[in-house]
Amino acid sequence: MTLVKANGKISVEPVRNDPKRGRIVVNVSDDFARYYNWFITKRYWVSLGTPMYKPHITVANSKFHSNIDWKKALKFNNKPVEFEYNVDMVQGGFLKGFIMFYIKVYSKELDLMKSDLGIVEGPNYKGLH
Repeated sequence: MTLVKANGKISVEPVRNDPKRGRIVVNVSDDFARYYNWFITKRYWVSLGTPMYKPHITVANSKFHSNIDWKKALKFNNKPVEFEYNVDMVQGGFLKGFIMFYIKVYSKELDLMKSDLGIVEGPNYKGLH
């Protein structure tokens, strides 16, 4: 497993009108999507569209995490964060009816933030990606 360091910026998007719309993500450069799309195109001879919600790492999502203290979470908004990621892509989405690709991410800082906010993962959690 080869890990590479990168950085992004935390974005806290509290629940507005729809309780299933709140999320905390780390926004990363569009270059991630362009770079990995090149590999997918070369390997599978298909060119995928860009991610619907731009390249990001999901930290929390109100669809899967209840009782997020959004006021407390806002202290992390716009904070730069460093993380490591595995350069090898993972194929997934088979149960969703489409194939998707993602990269595994590791960050003690993000893990501490989740702990501080009381974010508890469910049994199907596959790690940061």
